Amino acid sequence: MSFLVDVGNGERIRSEGHCSKVKFEMQGVEFEAYFHILDFSGANAVLAVQWLEKLGKIVTDHKALTMEFTYRGQPIKLVGAQNIRPKPTQSIHLQSRIFTSP
Repeated sequence: MSFLVDVGNGERIRSEGHCSKVKFEMQGVEFEAYFHILDFSGANAVLAVQWLEKLGKIVTDHKALTMEFTYRGQPIKLVGAQNIRPKPTQSIHLQSRIFTSP
């Protein structure tokens, strides 16, 4: 299944396929997810809402950069990198995303 994805810089890229049941480790916890293959730089992987909804109820603290949830019966707390902050978006780019229909 191929589809277009809007990425942060305003471009649209096409998925190049998918991989099912990919196991990966994050902060010592092993997870499994379905990944779409995208040709982009800046990150090793992007976990989407479909992955998050499988985790159930999540308590997120955006200031402390933490996520807490129960996974396989165990309480999990993921902590974001404290020294990396997102760059502010340019208002013209944000406006183009708001008023662009698919």
